[in-house]
Amino acid sequence: MSNAQGRDGTLPTFITIGAMKCGTSSLHNYLSLHPEIGMSGIKELDFFLTDDDLAKGVGWYASQFPANRTERGESSPNYSKKHAFPGVAARMHALLPDIKLIYMVRNPADRAVSHYVHSYATGDESRPIEQVFSVLEDNNYVETGRYAYQIRDFLEIYGESCILIIKSDDLLENRRQVLENVFKFLGVSQTFSSDDFDRLYNEGQSRIRRHTPVRRLKQAFPKASKSAKTVLPDWLLSALTSSKIEYPVLDTKVRRRLIDCYEDDIRDLERHLRQRLPAWYS
Repeated sequence: MSNAQGRDGTLPTFITIGAMKCGTSSLHNYLSLHPEIGMSGIKELDFFLTDDDLAKGVGWYASQFPANRTERGESSPNYSKKHAFPGVAARMHALLPDIKLIYMVRNPADRAVSHYVHSYATGDESRPIEQVFSVLEDNNYVETGRYAYQIRDFLEIYGESCILIIKSDDLLENRRQVLENVFKFLGVSQTFSSDDFDRLYNEGQSRIRRHTPVRRLKQAFPKASKSAKTVLPDWLLSALTSSKIEYPVLDTKVRRRLIDCYEDDIRDLERHLRQRLPAWYS
């Protein structure tokens, strides 16, 4: 059990490093329910992304965690985007050499589409899906799902025993067993249970909505947004700030190309997991 201490507070004992759109928000919320675990109030601290992020200081980072919990954690999926943020594992290890890591994965083709939908919904992406996946090389949506590549540095620096890999399908279908395994990995009581373990987070492809310019104004001026809530009904606010979009489906040939480009990485991940992932090849 790690008891890393910062000068101005208590540092985390574990970190969920990704992957994006693989259930990290759900896991973060489930872990926060355990009485021995304290999760950061801000889910994605991104402290180790760059030297500029580190410049916030160890005191700031430590202040994000409750000191009255045996185990403390955060969840920053950007930590496993080596193509965009190199050197994260080394920066993390310099401060937290004994930490435990959790990495969540899912079918990489499905994850890539979900990543695109997320970016499109928030307004960070405007291109149609066919254009986005017309070129797979040096593609952020594709590279983020090369799981074996993304955790290679963590495996080399921390070792396999310090990293727990979880399939998002397992968390969805066998949640209590998966959480029991996570609790065992973290060294806390495995018998803890909660009715809130049955709650789903970020679920429902049919309810995806794209942010409008009004939504971005609302985020930029929170005081005005608070005032608007007192005079406008919820349905009108929702209509003004977002519009419903259909969940896209990749062309069969494009999906096949996408899966084929992941094949070597999937085989590498299977070796780490010591199990086959046949559903990921179709």
